[in-house]
Amino acid sequence: MIERGKARTVSLREEAPEPNEARLLQKLGYESLLMVCLPTATGCWGLVEAYADEKLFSENDAATAEKIAVVTGEQLDRLDPALRPR
Repeated sequence: MIERGKARTVSLREEAPEPNEARLLQKLGYESLLMVCLPTATGCWGLVEAYADEKLFSENDAATAEKIAVVTGEQLDRLDPALRPR
């Protein structure tokens, strides 16, 4: 899902959040996480993550993050070949 560019959210407010992500949120002191792939021509180069307290990320937040990630990935693809993600 994330590798295809679709945002994913996790929140401690969920009935059964993914255990590893929930532990990380607790450790970092946040309540919610929004993750989206940073897509480049060669695939998912990395993840963009946003953390929040007292907020559930909305579908609008996810759509905005996806758009930002796509534009950022396009810029990475334009870099000098020696600097491009592999």
